[in-house]
Amino acid sequence: MVFKYYKMDEDLDRTRVQGDFAVIGSEFVNFISTLITCRIINKAQKSEVLKEMSYGEMMDDLSSAWRMTDAPLNVPASSDDGYWVHTLNTVMETLEKLGLSVPAAKPEPKKKGRKPKVKEQSETTPRRPRGRPRKVIVSQNN
Repeated sequence: MVFKYYKMDEDLDRTRVQGDFAVIGSEFVNFISTLITCRIINKAQKSEVLKEMSYGEMMDDLSSAWRMTDAPLNVPASSDDGYWVHTLNTVMETLEKLGLSVPAAKPEPKKKGRKPKVKEQSETTPRRPRGRPRKVIVSQNN
């Protein structure tokens, strides 16, 4: 009834090619696709993906991302789980920003410089004080 009212409100005429139900169905599909597109755009704007690329480029990248059908459904999709097929790293980054894939755990950064030498027991003795030794004045009264 809502779409029948929508058709009458939009003054859609009888085209004699399509019946009422065909026009209602077409408008229903247009309405649903508009809602989905708006949700995709809002999600992309919140995750700031559209600052790096256009909507068309984003959709083109996302259309190249394929997930195997035997992937587990009860576990969230992860970037390193092996169920993605021929997906580029840039596409995986986009999927991660949009929240469609959980990012892979990155290893901790290595510390800069050399590793300290392992000290032996003989090296654990106290070191002599740094610098030049002071002169000791010996009294000559002895």
